[in-house]
Amino acid sequence: MALYLVDTTALIDLSKGFEPTTTWLQRRPEAGDDLGICPITIAEFYAGLSPVQYPDWDDFFASLIFCPITFEDSIQAGTWRS
Repeated sequence: MALYLVDTTALIDLSKGFEPTTTWLQRRPEAGDDLGICPITIAEFYAGLSPVQYPDWDDFFASLIFCPITFEDSIQAGTWRS
């Protein structure tokens, strides 16, 4: 079992039905994996939605594991990225 942190690009692909992202994400629970989401990704994704789309995505995001990030996490991510 693994926890995958879903990024904004994967969510955009999912929202548009792009493959192979859509099938891969849909198969994670069947494979015993979990999908997680962080606050930045949620904010970025909702910024691109129309308000009428919010309810559809509210339920989806509620089904994911919420992964909060700290100041220290942000620094570590940046240093790994560099």
